[in-house]
Amino acid sequence: MKQIVLVGFMGAGKTTIGRQLAQRLQLPLIDTDHLIEARTGKNIPELFSIHGEEHFRVIEAQVLDSLADTEGIISTGGGIILKDSSRLKLKQFQSVVYLSVPIEDLITRIKKDHENPRPLFLNHSEQAFREIYQSRMPLYEDVATVIIENSGKDPQSLTKEIIEKVGV
Repeated sequence: MKQIVLVGFMGAGKTTIGRQLAQRLQLPLIDTDHLIEARTGKNIPELFSIHGEEHFRVIEAQVLDSLADTEGIISTGGGIILKDSSRLKLKQFQSVVYLSVPIEDLITRIKKDHENPRPLFLNHSEQAFREIYQSRMPLYEDVATVIIENSGKDPQSLTKEIIEKVGV
């Protein structure tokens, strides 16, 4: 069974790289945020505003748990590493790739992305956003089997690098 889970901060390229990997490896792409939206009938910003982050994280952990025996490329939400149970579950997956991106690059990417509003970015000052980023970095590193720097590289190069480092 081939299974690669992509983790990283919002804007790190998990969805874009996930699509490339899925196509290249001929595996399904599974996006945990899309599964959450399908399960709840609400988009992510709605879930945050109506039910709050803790409720969202519980659903996210349930979705992750349901994917344990699923073959494919799994693209996760940026905060999936916040719950202890989700971090423990991530460590049980075959390969977890942390897409690491410098904070300045992330801020630029998120500001340009008008199609995908980011509640965490929109609801915090830039300084608070930077602090959240700093607090999450060690959590991503903790669950990762592979760390890939995703700054200034095209998706094809990153995909090739991931395939080489994961060994699939």
